[in-house]
Amino acid sequence: KKGGIFMNNLLWTGGWDSTFRLLDLVINKKIEVQPHYIIDKDRPSLKHEIDAMKKIREMVKEKDEGSGSLIRETIFVNVEDIPRNESITSYYKKLLSRSHIGSQYEWLARYVDSMGINNLELCNHKDGTIYNFIRDDVYFVEEENDSYYKMKEELLRPELRMFKKFRFPILDLTKTDMGEIAKKSGFFDIMQETWFCHRPTRRGTPCGWCNPCKVTRKQGLSNRVPAKLVGFLNNVDRKLKRYF
Repeated sequence: KKGGIFMNNLLWTGGWDSTFRLLDLVINKKIEVQPHYIIDKDRPSLKHEIDAMKKIREMVKEKDEGSGSLIRETIFVNVEDIPRNESITSYYKKLLSRSHIGSQYEWLARYVDSMGINNLELCNHKDGTIYNFIRDDVYFVEEENDSYYKMKEELLRPELRMFKKFRFPILDLTKTDMGEIAKKSGFFDIMQETWFCHRPTRRGTPCGWCNPCKVTRKQGLSNRVPAKLVGFLNNVDRKLKRYF
């Protein structure tokens, strides 16, 4: 808490989920946000994500100068500068042996541990990969006019300790839920500027094939993917179902 206003540490990528959380905090709840972004130079979507965040900042300021002032300058850190942590890496490998989990969670856990951050918000949504890992090991917290989930003290599996220093504010929401709240709150237009694709095309459009694109289509937001591509992908999906 700073100057009477709560401040939230948020992993902001310019994507749908983390941008929804950012906008809900600064526009609806008037809570200051400290964004964090980890630079992975091998990430094809790097430029698109940074451009999206810049555009979103500008739109928030145009909509409400006061809300825009609640978004602090983003803390950028290069992934290769995050110190190693064998315990966290070991936890990650155990989780990976059970089911796919993105490598970003390993270095994010190392990041918060090295920085002494105990409340970085990860915007994992309902029914996603992380949701399935942690849903039985979290509890609900209400704080002033905000709420989120945290990991329990006693965990079913020791390897889930790698998530101990995170908070999960939208774990009970789907992407369409967020869209509906955004419409009611008057910031759906800003949400349309978010970026989600991991492997953008040469034209700078979503590929439609990567996992975030698939999740986006599956959760009722296929309008975010070019219409011609959606038609093609739906046709491919129908053909595959005939054989599997």
